[in-house]
Amino acid sequence: MQYGILSRCYSGEANTVTALAQVLPVDSPAVSRHVDRLHAKGLIRRQRLQNDRRRVRLHLTKEGLDLMPKLSQRIQANNSAIWKGISEEDRISYMRMTQEMIANLAEDQRQPRERLD
Repeated sequence: MQYGILSRCYSGEANTVTALAQVLPVDSPAVSRHVDRLHAKGLIRRQRLQNDRRRVRLHLTKEGLDLMPKLSQRIQANNSAIWKGISEEDRISYMRMTQEMIANLAEDQRQPRERLD
């Protein structure tokens, strides 16, 4: 999850907790916890927007920027090992099914539940 946050901030795809929660398979509170950890490690800094002090933009620190090429290389190596011998067609099917399961789970979690206590 932390790599997903770092990579999306690095690429500019998402740089707020809300935007990250929209592109990652977790909710805003979970993203906030991971951002707190990355901030404590010195990899992300927070910047309040001048025109809206409630909103916080996330930026990679120099340490975070320096770490990204190493992390990306490691992720690519891991992905190569994981997908070795698996056809592109099977990879696409797997990713599609996984995305559907995540969407199903997210929808299910939005449904009201009866308390069990």
